[in-house]
Amino acid sequence: MFNSGRIPRVDIGTGSNDTYEMQARYSFDDSGSQNSGNRMSRKTSGRSRKSKGKSSRSTRSSSRSGRSSRTQKSNRSSSRSSRSPSSSSRRSAKAMMENYPMNFDEDYDDDESVQKKSCCTKYLCCCCTCCSRKKICLGFISLLLLCGGLSYLIYYLDKEGIIQMPHFTLGSGKRVSLIKERVRMVSNKALLEDPTTSQGKALDWILFMDKMQIEADNPELVDRYIMALLYFSTNGLRWTTRDGWLSEWSICTWMGVTCSNGQTGRIVTKLSLAKNELRGEIPEELSKLTYLQEISFGENKLRGRIPSSLTELEYLQVLLLEDNALEGTLPEEIFRQSSLEAFYVHWNLLTGGIPAEISAESPMRSLSLSRNKFRGYLPSSIGNFNNLEELWIWDSGISGTIPFTLYNLPVLRVLDLGSNSLVGTISKSVGKLTYLEELTLDDNLLEGSIPSEISEITTLKKILLSQNNFEGVVPDEVCSLRKDLLHEFVTDCGVSTSGTQKVVCDCCTKCTGL
Repeated sequence: MFNSGRIPRVDIGTGSNDTYEMQARYSFDDSGSQNSGNRMSRKTSGRSRKSKGKSSRSTRSSSRSGRSSRTQKSNRSSSRSSRSPSSSSRRSAKAMMENYPMNFDEDYDDDESVQKKSCCTKYLCCCCTCCSRKKICLGFISLLLLCGGLSYLIYYLDKEGIIQMPHFTLGSGKRVSLIKERVRMVSNKALLEDPTTSQGKALDWILFMDKMQIEADNPELVDRYIMALLYFSTNGLRWTTRDGWLSEWSICTWMGVTCSNGQTGRIVTKLSLAKNELRGEIPEELSKLTYLQEISFGENKLRGRIPSSLTELEYLQVLLLEDNALEGTLPEEIFRQSSLEAFYVHWNLLTGGIPAEISAESPMRSLSLSRNKFRGYLPSSIGNFNNLEELWIWDSGISGTIPFTLYNLPVLRVLDLGSNSLVGTISKSVGKLTYLEELTLDDNLLEGSIPSEISEITTLKKILLSQNNFEGVVPDEVCSLRKDLLHEFVTDCGVSTSGTQKVVCDCCTKCTGL
């Protein structure tokens, strides 16, 4: 059976088989013309030019036309005709070509080319240098390298949290519906269904991007959702440090998250993300972290209102939100919270008044409301902070007089009401503050004399009363404190250019009012 993939060898007349084989392949085109005769006649024409006479010219003419059957008249002509196939041989070759048509678009397969093809097929283009399809092979390898590099790039970006790749599991349809049902108990449904909101982004991450692929019955689900919500709400991608956030590991291993053992497993009890470039708003859903005890978001770039829902955290002890750009008013219930001991919101843009509803059972120990834009008076209920040790409300826009109840705080150590618009006098009841170490009332509108009852506070280390309207002589009893702990005492004891002196003080460490 003839193998169509190979071209048969044709032995035509005498001479080299390779020569006649090639002639048999290329001598006849579709019209039957003899191209090889033309080529052979061009090769011999140079040799026959030396022959003279009509016989030589006719020999050259017959050679160009391919008529090799005529009588050869010279040895040189007979030599040329001996290399040309005979008429019968040409007819045999033509018949062979008609019986076995050739595809001139394919290369001739000799033994060497067959060996190369078998080599490439056997080793799957591992020897591309000997393969006839070298370009295809190299292109395939380049494609593999490109795909490998692209896969590693996606893996790296996903690992660093720059992009999030979805992760699907079997039975994900039921899992999605159950998780959505639980999360709707935490966040508003409309916000969850909007993919542009922080709630929508957090839910999508839980459902599809989270490599942990947490199940709906996992006790950590709600806490994990809220942590993701905090990340998206405060532009977590631009945090200074975000080690572990949005990783497949437990949220208790994420930077700034502290957990404790609870009845249902590990529970979040502390969030410490101060000085970490948080930008955005504090989500209301933080109140669903039921056992949260401390929130430290100070020195960031948070904006918006302080969520009133934070007052629902019955175990919250420390709330530090200082040095941000928070706006609005203080939550009315913030001072009725039954466990809050430290509340810092200084250096913000808060407005309104200081809430007057202060519970006598409040455990508040440290309160800082300084450098805001409050308006109004200090509420008299401030005396209900029986455990208050530190009170900073300087440069906050408050006015009015100092409430008499303020002097009833039994353990107060620091009182700073400087740079406000307070009027009136310092009450003689100031002597009740027996644990006071710092008394700062400078830069107000206070008047009268400096009471001698201050001398009853033997723990005082600093007294700042400058830039007010005090007059008279500082009592010697107050100056006697300089022998104990008092190391800084500043009043308007300087002599003005007109030669007047508002306060006479021989023991002050610094005099202003010049």
